[in-house]
Amino acid sequence: MKRDIIRSINREKHQPEAGPKYILRLNMFVSLLLIILASLALTYVCFRLQPTPIEDVWEVIVASRYQIFLLNWIPLLLIMLFLYTLLNNTVIACGITGGVAVLLSFINRNMIQMRQDPFKPLDILLGSEFLGIYQSIDSQLIMTATLGAVFFLLFFVACLFFIRNKKMHLVVRIISTVIVAVVSIWFNDAKLSNEYLYESFEVVGNRFNLTDNFESKGFIYSFLYTMNTSRIVTPPNFDRHRAVITDRINAFPTADVSDAVKPNIIMVQGEAFSDIVISPYINFDNHVDPLENFKRLLENSISGHIVVPKFGGGTADTEFDI
Repeated sequence: MKRDIIRSINREKHQPEAGPKYILRLNMFVSLLLIILASLALTYVCFRLQPTPIEDVWEVIVASRYQIFLLNWIPLLLIMLFLYTLLNNTVIACGITGGVAVLLSFINRNMIQMRQDPFKPLDILLGSEFLGIYQSIDSQLIMTATLGAVFFLLFFVACLFFIRNKKMHLVVRIISTVIVAVVSIWFNDAKLSNEYLYESFEVVGNRFNLTDNFESKGFIYSFLYTMNTSRIVTPPNFDRHRAVITDRINAFPTADVSDAVKPNIIMVQGEAFSDIVISPYINFDNHVDPLENFKRLLENSISGHIVVPKFGGGTADTEFDI
């Protein structure tokens, strides 16, 4: 009886998984090889989608000792590995990662070409604004993007139907998923959030231009770095009481203006304007202060300074903050 049970278990263990013969079933080693190749190909495609010629980008990659390529490739590889170990499906891991990466790279390319500004994480929240400029976009571009999306979806569905994965032991899946997640968190904190590392790479063009940084360092790496570092942090020596102007506002005399005509309030943001006397190395002692009238206005109105998260490139974020 015991031998019959053992023989039955062995037969089940060696029995192939049921299903049509035309279904291709991938084991773990083949899946890992395909994921590595797919992530490398996807990285190349993302670089090719940048407006900058690939030859110029390759020079920067070589100058960085291929670190820029690795910093664009490894995040894609880790995302694919995480989805694969979590879902035990190579097609979904490669398809979702590839589809999203190519879509964002395509959007980034057209944003740079149309307005000289790369696609940043915060731009995702502005999706509704796309409807306002939809009619101004070249119809041929929209048609090309639509046909590409349809072809990708058809190919993706076909792969889901014809390519399957052999079952992975549940314990192996859980351990693998945890390992990939831990490595991803470490890599994100150690590399993708490292300001010193990001600023150490060569930039083709203006180092303080956000577009040139994205073009030189790769969209995937730059997008993830921007997502990690675009946080408003408390500046050193920040004094909340000094920042609050409530007392100064309350000091102004009040009046009943319920019946008055409400004025139009116009706010002017002059990015090229600055009070250069703030610098300790510049003063107009014994000279005519060119900002004399401006400073007189400050004394007779509500005025002060604000701390902004950006300078140089990316000051459009400051306009929205205000």
